[in-house]
Amino acid sequence: MKVGDIMQFSKDILHTLTLEILKEKYDFKNSSEEELLKHYHEIFLKLSEVNNSFSKGDGLSVFKQM
Repeated sequence: MKVGDIMQFSKDILHTLTLEILKEKYDFKNSSEEELLKHYHEIFLKLSEVNNSFSKGDGLSVFKQM
């Protein structure tokens, strides 16, 4: 792989990133499980959408579009 080639994140990495974002943005103690799952799903879909918008590239590009 050449420098500058973009690598898409795997689904496992996207799930991990989603959980980390969720932890930073939402209060786990004062939120219902349903509410947290809804937000988790929304974040994961957005990350997946951005990740799929390029076939090659810098994985950090995901964060530039959020």
